[in-house]
Amino acid sequence: MKEPSWQGILQGQQQDFIQRLKYYLCVYPQEADVVFLNRLISNHYCKLSYHSELISILFDCEQEEEIHNFCLEIFNKFNLEYHPDDYMNNKIGKIGEEAINVCLGDLVTKVDYKIYERGDQGIDLLLINNQSIGIQIKTKTLNRITFREIDKYKLNNYDVNDTELQLHLSASDRIDNITWSISEKEIATNTVLICVLILNSIAVDQIEGNSYDCVIAGFKPTREMKNAQSLTMKSGISVNQKI
Repeated sequence: MKEPSWQGILQGQQQDFIQRLKYYLCVYPQEADVVFLNRLISNHYCKLSYHSELISILFDCEQEEEIHNFCLEIFNKFNLEYHPDDYMNNKIGKIGEEAINVCLGDLVTKVDYKIYERGDQGIDLLLINNQSIGIQIKTKTLNRITFREIDKYKLNNYDVNDTELQLHLSASDRIDNITWSISEKEIATNTVLICVLILNSIAVDQIEGNSYDCVIAGFKPTREMKNAQSLTMKSGISVNQKI
């Protein structure tokens, strides 16, 4: 019998995670916030060091203001016209970084909100004990209606606030189509790519609820990547949560 490789074991764990994710989103679409999310929370009989598959973070007013100001400063820095989709893209990115910071805790540096004159180095977090190891975090959303979709489908306020429409536009079959992209520079300057999926419903630049529910969709060592590429949860990422 061929001895299983560590890559094969991790891929098997990832496939199990994807199937559970799809199952609960398909079977319990109206109860995803209760039934599905509860099933992502680790067993309370497990050790405290055992991570939940769900990372829920709640920003206080000061943190919300910090992330809001960061998003606006980006527009000011590059003299860009404000666009709600671009604003939310920047905010989504920082939410993902905060989620991984919560998961890894004191192992990594804090999320950086500084606006650099010539841009950052393409590194989101560093290991505190070895700052030659950089972590790149990419974040996508599952249930989101963008300003561009509203314009394309000629939606009104009633449509935007309708849960069924949001599920229709961002149904569970999107899981196979969601991609996380990484550039050659980010590959060169980081040791690992971590992909985050935000589960909150998002309409334009408003996020439903007062907390952010995230799952780690998977990770991939950059040594396994040579060129800029887009990865899917199924085919490109090594494994969920077992970092």
